[in-house]
Amino acid sequence: MYMMDEREGGSLELDSPFPGSISAGETVSIPFSFVVPQYLLEDSCRHPCASQAVWERHLHLPPTLDGTNEEEHEFVARGRIQYYVEMRLRCHNNPNNICAGGRVSEDFSNSKIVAARQMVTILPALPELPPLPLDAVNFGMFLQSKSVAIRKNILQRSGRLNASSTQPPAMMLDPSGRSSACSVVPLELEFFPNDVSSRPPKRLAVSAVARGTTHLCAEPSELLPELSCQNGAIGGGGSGPTTRGAGSQA
Repeated sequence: MYMMDEREGGSLELDSPFPGSISAGETVSIPFSFVVPQYLLEDSCRHPCASQAVWERHLHLPPTLDGTNEEEHEFVARGRIQYYVEMRLRCHNNPNNICAGGRVSEDFSNSKIVAARQMVTILPALPELPPLPLDAVNFGMFLQSKSVAIRKNILQRSGRLNASSTQPPAMMLDPSGRSSACSVVPLELEFFPNDVSSRPPKRLAVSAVARGTTHLCAEPSELLPELSCQNGAIGGGGSGPTTRGAGSQA
C-alpha cells in the first residue's frame, strides 16, 4: 500500500437540475445506480514498474480502510480510505449559472451549497492471483520445507523429521464479511531414522497460523511486495511491513 498526500476525487458526478420549486418538508427522490469499478482508471498509475503485473496491481481498487474495527486501528494513523455517496443541493440566485442543456456552470460564487453524504464499505472482488514463483529463488519469508532432529535422549538422535508443503489456494474474502474464508494446506511428514531400531515419534502436535501482511511504503513499489520483502525491506524504497496474524492449534 502506497500512502500519498490526502486526495479526494469522484468516480461519478451527475448534475440533475430539479424543475420547479421544492416545498419545505417535501421529499425528493432521485434514482441512480452506484457501480463499484473493479479497477482504477489507467492514468491513475504512472509510476515505473518492473512488469505489467505490478502495474495492474497498482490499479486495483483499494478496500475501505477507516478504522472501524480493531485490526485497522494501527493503519489509520498512516492512511485512511473511505468511499461515500454525496448529494449536493445548490441554490443559484443568478440565472446565468445555468448553462445550455440545463447543466450547472463551474462558477458557484453566487451559490449556497448544502451537502450530505452516506458512507459505504467496499471490499473489491478481485480474481485469484497465480502462485508465487518460490522455486526460482529462496525467499526468507517463505519456507516450503523444514526438518528438525528427533532425539532419544540428550546424547543420541533417533533421526530427522521433515515437513514439506506446497502453496495452498488463495483465501478469497466474502465482500459481506458474514462467512469465513478457508483454504487447505497439504502437509507431508517424513521420518528419516538414524538406524533400523529408531521409530517415529508417537505424539505430534501440529499448529497452523494464518498470517496477513500489509505493506506500507513511503513511495510506489516497483516490484511485488511479497517477492521483494527481504529482511524487513520492501522493493521500491519503502519501510518494513506491518503484520497482524491470527492462528489456531490442532
